[in-house]
Amino acid sequence: MIEIEVVGLQMDAALGIHSFEQDSRQQIRIDVKIALASKPQRDSITETASYDDIADIARQVVDAQHYNLAETLCVAIAEGLKALDHVEQVTVSVTKSPRTVACDAVVARVTL
Repeated sequence: MIEIEVVGLQMDAALGIHSFEQDSRQQIRIDVKIALASKPQRDSITETASYDDIADIARQVVDAQHYNLAETLCVAIAEGLKALDHVEQVTVSVTKSPRTVACDAVVARVTL
């Protein structure tokens, strides 16, 4: 199995259930792991998932709306990435700094 990882995409997202999260965007980190359906037969970008496409899809999904749950955002990004050619499986995680819990970060993760 061939996997591609894009680690540490930094984006400002409209994310969260609290009133202070509803009123402003917050920085999140997105990590993506994609398993290709098959190994490339040629040394060509047309036989894999482009890093640029991965980042663009994540950005489009993040910018599309306010998400109450990081889990919902993960699923939306994963569904968008799963539609790319040559993609068999996708794992997406969203990390954010909580303001209501005494911890370094909270992470939501989904695999489709």
